[in-house]
Amino acid sequence: MDLGACRYGMSLVGLTNAEAMDREACVTKEEKAATKWLGATELSSWAWSSTTQAPPKALKLLVREGIPPALRPSLWLRFSGGLTRQRAAPAGYYASLAEHNVSRVSPPLDVDARFAETWTHLHPGHLLLNSSAYVAAVQRMTAAYVNYADSVEVSDATLRYVGCCSAFLLTIFGVKQEEAAWFTLLALVEDRLPASFITQEDAGYVEQRMLEQLLVKQCPRVRTALAQNKLDFEDLTGGWFPCLFACTLPVETSARVWDCLLCEGPKVMFRVAVALFKMNEAALVTPGYTAARNFKWRVARTYAADTLLQMAFQGIGSFPMARVASMRRAQSGSVPPQLQAAEKTSPRTALTRLTSSKLLLHVKGPGSNASSSGDLGALDLATHASVTRTW
Repeated sequence: MDLGACRYGMSLVGLTNAEAMDREACVTKEEKAATKWLGATELSSWAWSSTTQAPPKALKLLVREGIPPALRPSLWLRFSGGLTRQRAAPAGYYASLAEHNVSRVSPPLDVDARFAETWTHLHPGHLLLNSSAYVAAVQRMTAAYVNYADSVEVSDATLRYVGCCSAFLLTIFGVKQEEAAWFTLLALVEDRLPASFITQEDAGYVEQRMLEQLLVKQCPRVRTALAQNKLDFEDLTGGWFPCLFACTLPVETSARVWDCLLCEGPKVMFRVAVALFKMNEAALVTPGYTAARNFKWRVARTYAADTLLQMAFQGIGSFPMARVASMRRAQSGSVPPQLQAAEKTSPRTALTRLTSSKLLLHVKGPGSNASSSGDLGALDLATHASVTRTW
């Protein structure tokens, strides 16, 4: 079944009939739910100036059904706290950061031939993502954050992480709302994510350890299978937390996850992660060397966003905040010495370094040369589905 492209322009060529039906069911349900957003009282009842205030239950349930694509940019800006930051910033603040020369970054953030060739090769049919305007916008957003974190030494991995989030946000917002996308990114990183997401040398290390703990109780059969088949847990989940699933799931499904993440907070990440394992038990409990590859392939083709979120919020039990906080404290003390040293020298405003080899494995595929930071191949996460679909 050839459906052409999704609502964000990503190719849907190669979907099975079952995958196409799952996706179409989600789209139809979202369109029916869109009428609920007109005049929703839940939106006006939440104090947008405080990202620490829990959203009303009615709003959470509404968001879980999916935010209409036309409303996502404005609501993500609000949910993240980016609107508050944008209003507090002086006129021209983003423009001055985006245009300022970044002398501390090597190679420079200018678009070079290698980057353009890689982008065009991986996504030949997407007009926006292959446009010079889009690429330049990603570069400006990256430069703006580098300049915002002025006192921090910026690594190539940090550039990839910022670039990944920037690319995904621009895919949702569009290049005409570049500034709003950047303030959403800034507020998400600075105000919404726990410190362990953004102050460690190895991004998401604590979250991976916490997820392993959660699987023992929530999915014991999966945890046993991982041990018996000697599967590398970090390899299976390496890009999940640093990229907030944007480089893991199809873009429409990733957008649904970000809807909930920005509204309800980072605990959503663990719910979705456990749900992905629970939904794909069959790929992991079957002995064989292909188990890891089959699992990644299935995750990358999660077009049934409603099924994923239903499992995440209704099918894996409760996640008390006290328990999550206790796990975070315990796992924060288990960070290896080499990572602890990086934490001591990285201010709160610094983004994490992303394990580039793992991210580029998802993006470029096995066996590719992912050592060049100038290539910035990790930015391709916004349309990863067309790449992972070939595995």
